[in-house]
Amino acid sequence: MIPAPFKRFFAIVICALAAAMLASGCAPTTQSLGPPTVKAAIRATAFEMTDGALLPFRQWGDARHPKAIIVALHGFNDYSKSFELPGEWWAKHDLLTIAYDQRGFGAAPRPGIFPAKGVLRDDLETVVALVRSRHPGVPLYLVGESMGSAVVMLAVADGLKADGIVLSAPAVWGWSTMNPFYAITLRIAAHILPRDHVTGGGLGIVACSNRQVLVDMGRDPLVIKETRIDAVYALVSLMDRAYDTAPDMPKRTLLLYGDHDQVIPAPAIKKLRKRLPDWVTYETVPDGYHMLFRDLDAEKVWKTVATWIADSAPGRAASGKNRTALEP
Repeated sequence: MIPAPFKRFFAIVICALAAAMLASGCAPTTQSLGPPTVKAAIRATAFEMTDGALLPFRQWGDARHPKAIIVALHGFNDYSKSFELPGEWWAKHDLLTIAYDQRGFGAAPRPGIFPAKGVLRDDLETVVALVRSRHPGVPLYLVGESMGSAVVMLAVADGLKADGIVLSAPAVWGWSTMNPFYAITLRIAAHILPRDHVTGGGLGIVACSNRQVLVDMGRDPLVIKETRIDAVYALVSLMDRAYDTAPDMPKRTLLLYGDHDQVIPAPAIKKLRKRLPDWVTYETVPDGYHMLFRDLDAEKVWKTVATWIADSAPGRAASGKNRTALEP
């Protein structure tokens, strides 16, 4: 609850910022999908998009005879290496994991500049088509972490077919679920200071229980440490669109959320669950933080995903279970 005097103060500040925004004429910067110049293809270490952009990928597992394929999408400011630990574990269980650097992240084009509306979704559709062409008839699952989950939600709602999707700590903290004051402040800042950078330092947010993972990420030059304000603005818009697609999630959907997640607020996930169809399987992860695939107890999450994929294989009925915690 904000006291009335502070409300008046904030209102004056917002009006002043809005006037400055109109005077400055600044606008958020995004990177668009270029005109088609080549045929999409799988190169040695990257997916080549139709506009010539190269999206580096990593894979774990036997590509000759996998039981199923996991196309994995990383979170905001992260990149494909984020799936190294689960990818190696899934490989031992005959699952081929393919993770790629989404445009604007990792070693993909223009890191730090968030893609325009629809670009991440279009890239995923192209990647899935390429993977299916190389592995015809093999079941294919989409696994997203945070922002990656939001991209998966947009793609499947738009018609992309997969044998199942896994949404880990889905980024759905958009305009419709955000505190109005935060939303107004971000909108104004993105138009006044779009190129300014912000960091998460000082917020006291713990994203993972595995300290070594956090140390390694801090030393990794491909992990973005300072975020442009217009990138945050674009991310929130992406999360908002993903939230709206909730009723369109397919029957074979697994939702994972850690009960210690400090990045995506629990109220946002609660609102999301109310919008999801009844057939979606929901798992809360005891002692789980935001990066569920890299937590100290991550192996139980890897196993849950592998078991769910086996149970969701084509020809089997969708479970439709909604549980409150991971089973041993």
